[in-house]
Amino acid sequence: MGNKKIKNAKKDFYDNIQFKSHLEIVIYKTLKEAGFKPLYEFKKFTIWDGYRPNVLFFNRVIKKDGSKSFQLCNQKVRDITYTPDFYMIVDKLHVIIEAKGHENDVFPLKRKIFRKYLEKQKGNYIYFEVHSKGEVLNAIKIINNLVTLTTMLEKIKKLVGYLPLKDEELAHSFIQRRKFEELQEIVLSTVVKLDRKRNDLDGKELDRLTHLQELNGYLVEYNRLLGNEQIDYADCFIEDAIENGEFEDDV
Repeated sequence: MGNKKIKNAKKDFYDNIQFKSHLEIVIYKTLKEAGFKPLYEFKKFTIWDGYRPNVLFFNRVIKKDGSKSFQLCNQKVRDITYTPDFYMIVDKLHVIIEAKGHENDVFPLKRKIFRKYLEKQKGNYIYFEVHSKGEVLNAIKIINNLVTLTTMLEKIKKLVGYLPLKDEELAHSFIQRRKFEELQEIVLSTVVKLDRKRNDLDGKELDRLTHLQELNGYLVEYNRLLGNEQIDYADCFIEDAIENGEFEDDV
């Protein structure tokens, strides 16, 4: 049976695996060359549960003599399943890659159902549809960045514990809503206030300042990887000083 997801696909062998298209081989080889361990058509997802209907359903049938009539259909409605072309786990990140040539008419609907299914799953998932080697290479770059971001996020979650209690609760809210620019603002505000009275800080407060500066460094890099505009430390210090009346604006 031919490839149901891609029209006009030709089967081919590579690495003792029968692939359904040349594009799939390119994806597999590129992922392997990048150090990943892609699994081909490995994981089947049940994205919509079948059921045994109670409502009577009559379907039209055409008999051998050409006559038409209704027939009662009360058999179980089957599950809708989806098996992506490639699946792999990269540092707790579930990566799904679909090779896309000329997709059939069914796949767009199945894609929508699958994406909604992923929203309800535990763990971190990422889903790519790729059409060329260039897109695979771009996907690899994104995967590596996300692995770095995931590691950094765990460190960020721990370090927000050094914020004042009222700010710590807000910080966790920002993390939950992925408002990392806003989180960096409250971290910098605390860093600036502590740094201004550094000479009067005891050992515990100096340690807190050090950890918050480390947190700010992680947030700068995290926002850079996300592509967000950075908050400049010096500008923040000046704005804070103006608000506290330490010097007046010349304008």
